[in-house]
Amino acid sequence: MHAAAFDLRGTIRKVIPAGLIVLTLAGLIATILLPAPWHSRVFDSAIPTKTLRLEEFVGAGLWLTGAFGAVFTLLLAVTWRWWRAEGAADTPSPTSCHWQKSDRWFAPLLLALLTMATWQRWPAMSHSLWGDEDWAFCAYVYGEWRPVEKHGSYQGPIKFHTVPWEQTLFGDQQGNNHWLSSLLQRLSLNAWRKLEHRKRWDFDERIIRLAPLLGGLGSLAAVALFLRSLGRPVEGLVAALFMEFHPWHFRFSTEARGYSLMLLFFVLAIWAASNCLKSGRLRHWLWLGIVEWLVMLSWKGAVYPLLFLNGLIVVVIWRQHRRTPAVRRTQLSRWLAGSLVGALLFLPQGITSELQVRRSLEQVRHRARPMDQTWAANTLSETLIGIPFFEEDPENPRELSLQRQWRTSPVSGLLAGGIALLLVLGLWRLWRRDRLLAGICLTICVSAVATALHFKYLIRVELLPWYLLFCLPIWAILVAAAVSPDDSLLATRPGWLRFTPATAALIFFALFESPTDRILRQFPLEDFRDAWLATRGRHEPLGFDGPSKIYTAWLWRMGEAYDPRGDVRVRDATSLRRRMAEAQSANGDFYMVVGYRELGELLCPDLLAALEESANFERVETLWGDEKVHTLTVYHMKQAPPAGPSIK
Repeated sequence: MHAAAFDLRGTIRKVIPAGLIVLTLAGLIATILLPAPWHSRVFDSAIPTKTLRLEEFVGAGLWLTGAFGAVFTLLLAVTWRWWRAEGAADTPSPTSCHWQKSDRWFAPLLLALLTMATWQRWPAMSHSLWGDEDWAFCAYVYGEWRPVEKHGSYQGPIKFHTVPWEQTLFGDQQGNNHWLSSLLQRLSLNAWRKLEHRKRWDFDERIIRLAPLLGGLGSLAAVALFLRSLGRPVEGLVAALFMEFHPWHFRFSTEARGYSLMLLFFVLAIWAASNCLKSGRLRHWLWLGIVEWLVMLSWKGAVYPLLFLNGLIVVVIWRQHRRTPAVRRTQLSRWLAGSLVGALLFLPQGITSELQVRRSLEQVRHRARPMDQTWAANTLSETLIGIPFFEEDPENPRELSLQRQWRTSPVSGLLAGGIALLLVLGLWRLWRRDRLLAGICLTICVSAVATALHFKYLIRVELLPWYLLFCLPIWAILVAAAVSPDDSLLATRPGWLRFTPATAALIFFALFESPTDRILRQFPLEDFRDAWLATRGRHEPLGFDGPSKIYTAWLWRMGEAYDPRGDVRVRDATSLRRRMAEAQSANGDFYMVVGYRELGELLCPDLLAALEESANFERVETLWGDEKVHTLTVYHMKQAPPAGPSIK
């Protein structure tokens, strides 16, 4: 039996390098058989992006994938004998997850925490889709309604067209496809339609948010289990509770995007990196590469902290094994092998996305707001406590800001400063006990600064505050370290005294964040569904495909999943008069939904004046959003416009 096992291992040693060589040749053959990308139109900047088909980007991307894949697999084959070296670099894994008698309370408490988090978040699962959700859902998961006749009117019969699977897996025209989330949403939606015998255009917001919810709950469990594996179960639960009550975690674990999945896999990547640097085992390095691939597949914006994390890994390996060059070479080779495996898996989506995004970057810049001092204050405040610093609209009852809370309750202003102090204290205490984890936390913080600088000065696109969401588990770990009852000063104290700092900090944080969590639980960020119900939904059911006498127009913000017939080209008084005349001649109704009012006041003042000052329209409803850009105003054209001066 031992001989057979030995022969099997020997066979594996021969098969793996041979397989890597075969994959290298396959990549080279692919570059020969597939059309070279420089002969395609994707590199011709004179051709508008909208005229290019996705197949052209995929073809060029697969050719480049074959070329880079051949290089990567060749590197794996060349370094095979180093990263497969046994014995010298392996140590027993220091992070066992076997349950100990002393912490049998951990599992039921973690289960209770996850149950409470689910109860908190479930009401928000059925909220209306908002801008980012709606655009990504329709573009990569759902589909679109088109006129039955080619070049026909959307007021006539329309037919639903499902998104091609190629678009779900490779599409990224605006850089907003979170591939893993899109895939899981589509699979969930298809299963729900089949089980419920629904039509192929039916959708339920709760179903498409199910994968993000599970990702968010998984990230809470992951951070708790990670710290418990380091021998600090209390800190694990404190960190999970901090994340649970943080408005960002609440929001993005109930948002139909890939951010919560990224959080889950990012925590697992930190865990895997810690294991790699402590045990040096090959399986840990390969697991790190796979988890990093899942992070990027969930949200490619996490490339910044991953780059800094890998830089730290190289530095630590170099310093740890200064006096053992053979072990250092083995560890660096294993790090390279794990990284190459993750890169190989990500190449098809990564390259295809880069080809698409680079052509649409200028369009994105036109929609970006300046990264000025207001942006810096709001971003710092949102990152720490989940709400912006400055108040935008005093009339908005749903808007929450530190400035507004400070006015109503001055003690609220202490929270931001208190959390900042806890982060510094936590970093200091963590540095004394676990320099590796403290170094990882500090590195991720530095990567956030580098991300902001890269967006401002190189990409020249606004960095949305939640692009720094990867900092959230770092904040949780540092806050847990700051209030840890395991400090030597508290270790000999009575239990009630040891846990007082952690309990007090969590209660204060939960009470401060409760108004924000209540708003997130009760109201959508942007109410496209109610805007549809106040307009076309008054007359037609969702999915109505016959001829329509209901005319709707949307300014800047549009809920395409709810109102596919909506017109986004009405942007001045002239086009408004034209739509009014069409509705009147058809003896129908006309509605106008205005979003992003500030931009409308800047670019479409005559249109807004016609809606507000003309006797032809009545304001039906104001649907408040979490910020001014997401507030929607609904107008209805009166059935019998009074005689008198026309709209100017």
